[in-house]
Parts: sequence; structure tokens; C-alpha cells
Amino acid sequence: IRYRELQSLSYTGILAGGNGCNSSGDGGSATSAKINSPFGIWSDSMGNVYFSEFIGTRVRVINSAGIINTIVGTGRSSASGASGPGVSTSLDYARYLVGDTNLYIGGVYFTWRYSFSTLQVTRVIGASTALSYTGDGGPATSATMNTVLGLAISTSGTLYAADYDNCIIRAVNISTNKIS
Repeated sequence: IRYRELQSLSYTGILAGGNGCNSSGDGGSATSAKINSPFGIWSDSMGNVYFSEFIGTRVRVINSAGIINTIVGTGRSSASGASGPGVSTSLDYARYLVGDTNLYIGGVYFTWRYSFSTLQVTRVIGASTALSYTGDGGPATSATMNTVLGLAISTSGTLYAADYDNCIIRAVNISTNKIS
């Protein structure tokens, strides 16, 4: 992952990786780690940078001291949509990230919420691996989508998902879990 500081546009550096495609180096320097197909990226107000590894099927964090760790995913893809402890939950190819007081992870079939306080992953969108359009007005966990290609969250607690192949943007009220 290369980055550019906005204060000094002439500076470019490596934040993580550059040592081959793999997922290794947790607990060490991010610049010495190997990362596997970085895809989504999000940073919080404390200087932590989160990124998804599409092929690595995990989410990793680089803290403000430059140390890298996996927080979600086992490295093995699963289309089960399961929930559980972050590092024990398999994802279906993590792609997009967005955060507020939680981190939302968009995969191919499902979207999960990672709780920073409990370190647990909970499925918030997606019922199955069927690439279709169902579920408006009902629970988001009973809905299906067809290729999510972006996530956003509002300050009022609405999670937006770009449902690419259905040509629609879906909205989930996080407090009620209703999708429209």
C-alpha cells in the first residue's frame, strides 16, 4: 500500500507490504509484512489504517506505530455468512470497508459489522450466495444482492450498499436492520 501525505505532496512511501503477495507479518512492522491483494481501505481518527485483502480474505489494521495485525478473517474464503470472533470468522472475499464506531466489511455475498469493543463479527446484510434482488422492507440479513461494489455510512446510522448488477443503491437502517 503506497500513500501520499497531503501536507507534503512530494513524499510517497510504503505503508505496508512490498515484500511479495501473501498474508504474513502480523505483530511486526507493516513495511516488513506481506499483504495479499489489498482492496478496500479506511482510516479512523486515531491514525489506524484498516484494509481488506481480497485474495487473503481478511481485514488487517496498521496502528499509528506502524504495527500490522489481522482483526477479521481466517485466510480461507467461506460463503456461509457466519458470525463470531473476528479472527475466527471466514469471509467471502473481503472488499469494501467503511466505519463509524464499528467497521463494516463488504464481501461478495454478505456485509458484516466488526465491533471494535467486542471484537465480534456480525452479518448485517445477506441471506445466501444467490446473486439476486430480494428483501426490500424486511430484515437486511434476509435480503440478497448482486455484487456489492461500495459501502458508505451516514452519521444518522444508515449503511448504503452499491448493488452493482441490480443497478440500485440499497439502504440499511442499522438500528432496525431493515433494508430498502
